[in-house]
Amino acid sequence: MQEPGLPPEDWYELIIKTIKTLPPERQAPLLNMHNELRAKMLSMPSSVKYHHAFPGGYLAHVGEVVTNIQRLLGIFKCNSFTTEQGLTAAIIHDIDKLNRYCIDTEPPTNKQTSYAKSLGIVILPSDSKTTVSKKIDTKKNGGDPNDVSDEFTYVDREGLSSVGEVVQICAQYGLLLDNTILNAITYHHGGYSDEIRANPTRQHKISDLGIMLHLADYASSHMTYSL
Repeated sequence: MQEPGLPPEDWYELIIKTIKTLPPERQAPLLNMHNELRAKMLSMPSSVKYHHAFPGGYLAHVGEVVTNIQRLLGIFKCNSFTTEQGLTAAIIHDIDKLNRYCIDTEPPTNKQTSYAKSLGIVILPSDSKTTVSKKIDTKKNGGDPNDVSDEFTYVDREGLSSVGEVVQICAQYGLLLDNTILNAITYHHGGYSDEIRANPTRQHKISDLGIMLHLADYASSHMTYSL
C-alpha cells in the first residue's frame, strides 16, 4: 500500500491509460464513467479506517489493484478469463464506494485542508440527497488520531449490496458485466466477502479471476510496498 504515493491525478491517468487498451465496447463506457465521476474519484477515500483513508485514496487503491493485476497476469497464465476481463474487474471492483462514502458537511480543519491541498485536491461538499445511517470515527475505532479520514462518512445503502451497486453504476454507462467479472467482484475480499459471511455454510465457487483479484486487492490494502 502506498500512502499516499502518487498524486490522485497520476493514478487517474494510469487508470485512463489502461482503459484505452481495452476493446471499444468496454473502453467507451469506462471512459465516460471516469470522465463524469472524475471529481468524486479525486476526493473519495478507499475506506474510512483500514486503508487508503485519505482524499483520493479511492484512485490510489484502484490504481494499485490494476497494476497488481497486470503483474499477476504476467506470472499466471489462466485460460479461464481474458486480460480484458481481468483489467475491467480491477478498474470497477470498488466503484460502488463512490456512492457509499461522502465528505462531511462540517467545515474541514486547517490540517485536513492543508493535506488535501498538498495533493492538489479540492474538498467537495457531501451530496445533500444522501442519507447517512452510519458514521465511522477513526479516533474512536483505534485508528490514527491524526488521520484525515475523520472527514469521511460511510453511507449504508439499505437493500442494495455492494455488487448490486457496481452493476447498477456500470449499467448506467452501458457497461454490462459478464458472470466471470461478477464472480470476481463478489469474492474479491476472499473469506471476508459479504457473500461468504452472509452464507457461511454454502459451498462457494470462486473463479480464477476472483482469486487473482483478491490477491491484487489484498496486497494493495494490507501490504507496504513500492510499485
